[in-house]
Amino acid sequence: MTENFQNNRKVPTVKGLKADANSRGLKGYFRLNKAELADLMNPVNESVPEINVPILTPQPVNKVERLKQHATDKEAVKKTEINLLKNNRQTNVRMKLFCNMGINGT
Repeated sequence: MTENFQNNRKVPTVKGLKADANSRGLKGYFRLNKAELADLMNPVNESVPEINVPILTPQPVNKVERLKQHATDKEAVKKTEINLLKNNRQTNVRMKLFCNMGINGT
């Protein structure tokens, strides 16, 4: 299927290239010479399918809009932190009450 080349690289034979073309279901390959078969089997020569997808480009945002968004994000983070602290305090109070009840034996 392959013959040795000068620097021990394996070069496909015409028979091997034709077998590959046959396995890929290509037609008309039997008339081609070795160079044409190699070009046919080379994936670089395969056509790239055209994909029609809209390209989204970001719209420029002015500095005022960026500052407003930053302030909104900062406010949201602050509210989340406050809620976490409230929940943490409530949990601490519950833990202290629970522990005190265990110590007092009630």
